[in-house]
Amino acid sequence: MFKKLILLFLISNYAIAIEKIDLKKFQGTKLTKLNVIELYSEECPFTQRQYQFVNLQLNQDFFLSKGVNWFVINLSASKIDLKQNKNFSHLSENLLKHFFIIEKDSFQIAKSLKAKVTPTVFLFDQTGKILYSGSVESSDPFSKLDVKVVNNYLISAFNEFNEQKEVSHKYIKSIGCPIKYP
Repeated sequence: MFKKLILLFLISNYAIAIEKIDLKKFQGTKLTKLNVIELYSEECPFTQRQYQFVNLQLNQDFFLSKGVNWFVINLSASKIDLKQNKNFSHLSENLLKHFFIIEKDSFQIAKSLKAKVTPTVFLFDQTGKILYSGSVESSDPFSKLDVKVVNNYLISAFNEFNEQKEVSHKYIKSIGCPIKYP
């Protein structure tokens, strides 16, 4: 228990809420009504857990099928090969038109978002206004066995926005691996 608390303390640096995204880094991309940014690190066990046990692919498929752009900001040591990376092999040609991997200036983008850990997601509109940021969902990040998702914060924010309601959770702290800025 004590080790778990120390680990939680060490990795609980989280994104500080910001209100707007600088859209200059997304020039050349037609932003949709809603867009998602995912901060991704292949080396982070918390990111891998999102893909292996929580099935982040279902979230991607949900948003991409609704015409929402999904931007993966790659903070990994190596580039992502869509054909070789099992985390993204589920993407069909139809879904790929709204799926983007950003590797150039990825650390600058993460820093501009005041991001501290991976994985972290941001839901924003075409003007750059952030509607939600933080954790994707509510499962216990330390358990490989208990992956029961009680609340998918990202999908809840999407649904509330589309129902023209105020997003009830604008920010939920992400727990993950600290971003090692160069």
